[in-house]
Amino acid sequence: MIGKEAYSKLFGFEAKSTLEIKALVELSSKISDKDSFILLLDKKEIVKKRAVPAYLNGVLHLKEELMRTESLEKEILILISNFKDIRKAVEDVGAKTSNGFIVLSNSKKDLEEFIKKGKVNILNELMLELDYEAASNVLSKNLS
Repeated sequence: MIGKEAYSKLFGFEAKSTLEIKALVELSSKISDKDSFILLLDKKEIVKKRAVPAYLNGVLHLKEELMRTESLEKEILILISNFKDIRKAVEDVGAKTSNGFIVLSNSKKDLEEFIKKGKVNILNELMLELDYEAASNVLSKNLS
């Protein structure tokens, strides 16, 4: 079973920035590394509802070497959108404007750097709490 520490950190908030979305996406790529990600998502209710399950499934796919993509963030995008093609996933759930978007990350340090360098204003923090008991049960069932 995947340990609690492997999926216990997920940060999210609604935001806006004075920088263009393309510049923010480039900044997020520069800050992220192989163990962390910063995703910029469209401010859709479906994104909020699917973020945690997509993250958990992405971590599971990574640990079990079942990934359909080359990175955890792309796997999460595909899982949130339900598209198999990464381009379609980005078109569907990727951030479209810097006036309102969702930021999702598994690294507080990277997120703080992104907020500072990206001139990001947090509008609303998302409650992305994980129920460890339920999450452990789901992961255990998937691993069986």
